[in-house]
Amino acid sequence: HNHSHFSNFRLRDSTNKPEEIIDEAIKKGATGVCLTDHETLAGAVEFFDYYNNLKINNKLPDGFKVGIGNEIYLIEEESAILAKEQNETIKFHHFLLLAKNQRGWEFLKKQTSQAWSNSFFHRGMERVPTYYEELKQLMKDYKGDVVASSACLGGHLPQLILQLDSDEKQGLDVKNTKIEIHKYISYMKEVFGEEDFYLELQPSHNEEQKIVNKRLLSIAKSYNLKCIVSTDAHYLNKDQAVFHEKYLTAQEG
Repeated sequence: HNHSHFSNFRLRDSTNKPEEIIDEAIKKGATGVCLTDHETLAGAVEFFDYYNNLKINNKLPDGFKVGIGNEIYLIEEESAILAKEQNETIKFHHFLLLAKNQRGWEFLKKQTSQAWSNSFFHRGMERVPTYYEELKQLMKDYKGDVVASSACLGGHLPQLILQLDSDEKQGLDVKNTKIEIHKYISYMKEVFGEEDFYLELQPSHNEEQKIVNKRLLSIAKSYNLKCIVSTDAHYLNKDQAVFHEKYLTAQEG
């Protein structure tokens, strides 16, 4: 779960360069790294060119691999209609896709093309949604070629978990939220298969992330799913945190 400056098409997001992500991963002793920008595959060329150049010049650690993914905005088509026609505020939920092989890469190109064909302006920003039913149809020919994960706090599942936690603390009825979580998990297992859908935990001091992490572990056990831990990196290291913050707020003066 890593972003580069190619994520900046529609909003200020990341100060990473694709090649720097690879360098930092090698420096940190990782065995590989993926590039997963916000609804774009545009950084893939630089990412793979740099990787191949290192490989040709024998500058890669043994077995080091790179991969390409896409952080998409997964919503119901009915929600998009409400946003476009009635200007209702909706959430564009984050979701992560990774290509496992060449066929998976082919899928990502089809998926992102479809998302951009769905684009519309809403609340001052261009939106590029992928619809649940579209994703299901696209994946029919690519099951086993794509890895998916529930993404960051901006994902639908984390949002449902936070809603569940809030309702429980207030003593409210949580039946409908639990049903929505079950429907979400069932959809993902059907579309991607149990082996290729992961629940994504992230290290954080954020209290909401701690709540989500704990619940995800419980959900994983109940539904026989696996968890991954990612960092959702928008800058390379702590030394760059201040610079990244100034970049995000630069437009505000």
